[in-house]
Amino acid sequence: MSAAKDYSAEDALMSSSLLTLKVRSQSFISKSKKKKKKKCMVFFRKTQLEDIVHLWDSYGLKISLGEYSQGHISPIAFRLLERVTAPELLQDAIEKEFKPYAARHDLAVDSLLREYCMEIMDSASTLMLAGSAWELRLLSVIPAIDQADMRVDVTLELMRQTPVPWSQGVQSAIDKVYFL
Repeated sequence: MSAAKDYSAEDALMSSSLLTLKVRSQSFISKSKKKKKKKCMVFFRKTQLEDIVHLWDSYGLKISLGEYSQGHISPIAFRLLERVTAPELLQDAIEKEFKPYAARHDLAVDSLLREYCMEIMDSASTLMLAGSAWELRLLSVIPAIDQADMRVDVTLELMRQTPVPWSQGVQSAIDKVYFL
């Protein structure tokens, strides 16, 4: 019987030692994960700051770290277009700023341009006047969309939201899509 008690005491001592080792190893793993997470955050912030500097150096776009950290890259790419006030200058901005920035971040240019056009129409939906500034912006952006299906989507939405009779620009965009 005493041998059984000794064995139980040894078992208890061994399981207590194992439990202590397990707690210590979990603590070590937890500290290791925290260090790894901290390194990732530092690298992430460094990458963000480098991109903010790139935006300023390459495109003259001022943006704070707070603004940059709030969202995705696409709203920043849209800002490159939104700051162009004259619709006739949008083509140049798309080629020289928007496309290189999208390529830098591995973004699909046509999808982004389609999304940008849809956002313009959504924000202007209450002010649908023929020949408006939003319409001129769209008519400048649509030709920059290379994929025919996306260009058709944007043009169809333009047709839905623009009052009839269509302006000459809208009619021309429709004709280009119709005769693809």
